[in-house]
Amino acid sequence: TFLVRSKGIKNKLGVKSPLHASPRVIATLVVASITLFQLGVELITVYPQIRQAMQLLSVNGTSDIPLIQHSKTLLTVLDAGFYVSFSLSSIFMVFYVLAIFIGYRKDLEKMQRGDYTFLPMKLRKSLNDNLVAASLRYSGAQIVYLIWCYLLLLLIAWMACIAIAYIVVLPLMGNVPFWFFNPVLIFLPLMLMNFGFMKLQIFLSRRFFLQDFSVMMPKGLRTQKALALDNIKVFNILSFFMFFFHVIIGVVGCLNRIMIGLAIGLISLARLDRCMLPMGFEKYDKGYSTYLGMLMLEVHHRNPVASVFCNELLVSNREKGCANVLLAPANNIQGNVEPISQKYRRICRKWAKLYTLINNPSVRRSYVDRKSECSIEHVEIAM
Repeated sequence: TFLVRSKGIKNKLGVKSPLHASPRVIATLVVASITLFQLGVELITVYPQIRQAMQLLSVNGTSDIPLIQHSKTLLTVLDAGFYVSFSLSSIFMVFYVLAIFIGYRKDLEKMQRGDYTFLPMKLRKSLNDNLVAASLRYSGAQIVYLIWCYLLLLLIAWMACIAIAYIVVLPLMGNVPFWFFNPVLIFLPLMLMNFGFMKLQIFLSRRFFLQDFSVMMPKGLRTQKALALDNIKVFNILSFFMFFFHVIIGVVGCLNRIMIGLAIGLISLARLDRCMLPMGFEKYDKGYSTYLGMLMLEVHHRNPVASVFCNELLVSNREKGCANVLLAPANNIQGNVEPISQKYRRICRKWAKLYTLINNPSVRRSYVDRKSECSIEHVEIAM
């Protein structure tokens, strides 16, 4: 099982894939990882000093015993919340950087296959100078977005830990007054009621309001009832009487939507490959437009098909006697000595061409046909 999972992770990261990631993207993520590590070390070093100063201030600032006890409780909660939030946010950022790289590779593969459907139409039709300018901003923007995401995630997680401690844990332990527990007593019944009525509506819809004949589900694995109403009068009556109740329950749904939106926005802050704005407003997300500019530039300059095509043009020029000395065979170089770097690049280009020909039958057939027409002297490919 471990080997299978490790192979799956390697496939996602593209360890053995012929599609090479951009050195610029790799360098950006490496620098971002080093920066995040240094920032984490600074935070874990500075916090004990701040905590010690707060402890001295709380002890020397007052002589009231209950207040001192509350100060000690607060410091304990701050310590626990900081270390928990620091650990969670640091682990999250490690997987976050890997997710950014995997998302970049997936988008690059789609675009190199000619699939541009996931790109917004307005950004797809951007001017070339705007794309180049946006590409220049990618590295710095990605690092800064990761730093801000790390700090905000740490801060929000810290505040959430403090809130959970004072609203749930400490009232149940008796360290703070029980009225701190009132928000739970207010919102928990509303949430349970909302959940229960949603399940009840789903049951009524499945049992009484859908006609009883089956159709295939979109995935084609199971069947479900057709989207055709039965008992329409009862459905209209129920929707009328449930209208006022849904207005009240809608408060919980609205708060739930706000909280989920904030959480997803915070988590997706540094994912420049994901637009944080709704459809039609993608151009106002500067981070997303920066990522697309970099991606478009990478596709146009590092496309393997274009690279092989240019290589074929160079080889054809050599056969016509128009190539420069770098494309000449090794035995034509003075002293029959070829630099190691040039020899290595020539072997790599030959291997890349061979891989492309193997995985593209149509290109391979045309290449073999052209090769059969050439003489023995023109068969050798010099790179």
